[in-house]
Amino acid sequence: MTVNLADAPQFPVRATAKERVISGMTVAVGAAGATTETDSDDAKWTCAAFASGVAAITFPACPSGRLRFSILSASATVTECIATAFDATAGTATITTAKAGTATTPASGNKSYVELIGTVGP
Repeated sequence: MTVNLADAPQFPVRATAKERVISGMTVAVGAAGATTETDSDDAKWTCAAFASGVAAITFPACPSGRLRFSILSASATVTECIATAFDATAGTATITTAKAGTATTPASGNKSYVELIGTVGP
């Protein structure tokens, strides 16, 4: 039997890890690195303004997890986005955006996408 997306409600998806959750936000960058969370699936997501390419992020805390993020920079103001700190149990992370290895604040109009994949069960 072929199964397609329309059949999904009949076959619940099971994660390989117990109680895995995926949560995320989209951040729009404005003038001078100011940030606005434009799309978030939990009120606990925040992103402080970028200062010299560094931004602090808060998210729903979980016993373990990993963070994925990317940045859309049409003008290539920044070409790198790395985590410099991450604590799943505290729900905090710090990311740094850079170009050619030098920390750089994203230009107005850039967008950052952040996703947390966490395990909340034993």
